[in-house]
Amino acid sequence: MIAIIPLTYLCFFAYGFANMELNISSVGKIVYGEGPPDYTIWTDGTYTYAIDAMGNEPAWSANVDAITVINHAISSTNGGRIFVTPGTYVIRSAIFSNGKSNIELYGAGEGQTIIQLAANQQYPGEMLNLLGSVGSYITGWYVHDLTLDGNSQNQGSAGHLQLYLQYLSNSTFERVEAKNVALGGAGTSYGKAFNLYYDNTIVIRNCTITLPPDTMQYYAKNSIALTQSDHCLITNNTMVGGSNYVLFFDGAHDNIATHNVGINGSLDTFDCYVNAYNNFVSDNLLIGLPDGSSTQAMYIQNNGYPTQPCYNNTYMNNTIINYVEGIILGRGGYNNYLINNTIINCAVGINVMGGRNSLIYANNITNCSRGIALSGDSTYNATGNTIIKNTVSGDGTYVGIDLTAGSRNIIVGNNITNNVYGFGYYANGGNGNYAANNTVTQSIVSDVTIQSDVSNCVFEYNDFASGLGSPIHDGGTNTLFRFNAGYSLNGTYSTWQSQSDWQIIYYNLTVSSSSGGTIDPPTGVTQYLNTTIVPITFTANTGHTPTLNVDGANVPSTSPYCLVMNGDHTANVIFTFASSP
Repeated sequence: MIAIIPLTYLCFFAYGFANMELNISSVGKIVYGEGPPDYTIWTDGTYTYAIDAMGNEPAWSANVDAITVINHAISSTNGGRIFVTPGTYVIRSAIFSNGKSNIELYGAGEGQTIIQLAANQQYPGEMLNLLGSVGSYITGWYVHDLTLDGNSQNQGSAGHLQLYLQYLSNSTFERVEAKNVALGGAGTSYGKAFNLYYDNTIVIRNCTITLPPDTMQYYAKNSIALTQSDHCLITNNTMVGGSNYVLFFDGAHDNIATHNVGINGSLDTFDCYVNAYNNFVSDNLLIGLPDGSSTQAMYIQNNGYPTQPCYNNTYMNNTIINYVEGIILGRGGYNNYLINNTIINCAVGINVMGGRNSLIYANNITNCSRGIALSGDSTYNATGNTIIKNTVSGDGTYVGIDLTAGSRNIIVGNNITNNVYGFGYYANGGNGNYAANNTVTQSIVSDVTIQSDVSNCVFEYNDFASGLGSPIHDGGTNTLFRFNAGYSLNGTYSTWQSQSDWQIIYYNLTVSSSSGGTIDPPTGVTQYLNTTIVPITFTANTGHTPTLNVDGANVPSTSPYCLVMNGDHTANVIFTFASSP
């Protein structure tokens, strides 16, 4: 007798977004006084000068080194505005915040006001260093309309950060061009355009970042790196080149990256690295190198730190073109959401390489050799993921859904079509997986292939009727294959079965609840058609805490929680009185 393992999953409806309590409403609303700037800086090509708002020239004006004039202007104002007029200003050390807050540093526009790093500067170093301290953040900086030129072609092995922002809050950077980022040697943390370190409520928008090509001896690591930073908005930026991460979240949380363009990044273009959570990445366009050698577009990983996985990150409405792998859910990350992304011309569209309890929903994957792949190893295995309503198509597709490893994954309602080179659904491994209501058409070799290493899996209510190839079944262990349009498989033999022969199966959901809150579906027994996804919503009264138990085991008590009805289930919510209101 086949043992059908109950499979449950946290529903993404509302959950993935209700917990994104991003508070960025105050960012970018810095207000400065009207009238002339506190200091105006200009150059004659040799000397750099400054005048104050009254037209007086301070003693530190007329200096060969532009950095002296700029830093004196910052030190000499409190909450002031500093205008750098058109021209090229060569600096040999960093522009420092000098502990100042509420400073506006601005130029005449990108490509007009150019601050350039002098040749042969030793690393480490920065061009713009806005540095607060623990418990004493600096705040309210507004930097805009200028170019930072790292002069990388004249730095040798030196490495610099264009903008180093540490313990900074409520600041905005817009229309800043960061180009020719001074390269960091292999293994260094340098070679970044924007490096945010323990910052919060930062906006980076409408900026242009150009990194040197990775063919150079040393490489630029990141366009924008957020380390332990939160509630930041990265939007409408264009990031070109670089041989490592274009956008990098390391322990960063509750950030938004939206409507950015990343071009020709060669490794991990958008990367959640270690313990990154509650980040929202949407509506970005990522285009890899034309030869397809760019490795990963989006990588959600923990980089070998099992106690610091990435979780509750949402990747939605992004477009990814020309990568080896479009999106990777890797190394123990959990409760991540991949929704409505478009992935084109990649070797693997979505690779669930050890990710768990995540939602892959309504993605459109075209001309990828493998559309969705579930894999893993003895340490990290693809487990408990829900893969629903994705479309995998195109002449370049070899395998629509490739299940080489993984357990207790739910694969429902996906459409795999026109993969003229190979297989629709290919399973040569995995345990306890459930596939239902999937449609496979125009697969030359086989609509469905089940190899002997598959165990304790259920394949039912799938439509394999319109494919061109023959089913391949090499046994499998304790695997149920039934009610599939086209054929049913028994042992190593195939028998055809029409859709009219399907059996309609209903399962019972028994719901119970203590006092102290509400639950839907209501208490009692409700029948659902097989494979129906039922959201269980519950709300605790004031002073009560809910605990949800499904099929005798406690599960995450976040409402809504979803069950896939592939068997009879029970759900019980206990509302515990926690405290007085």
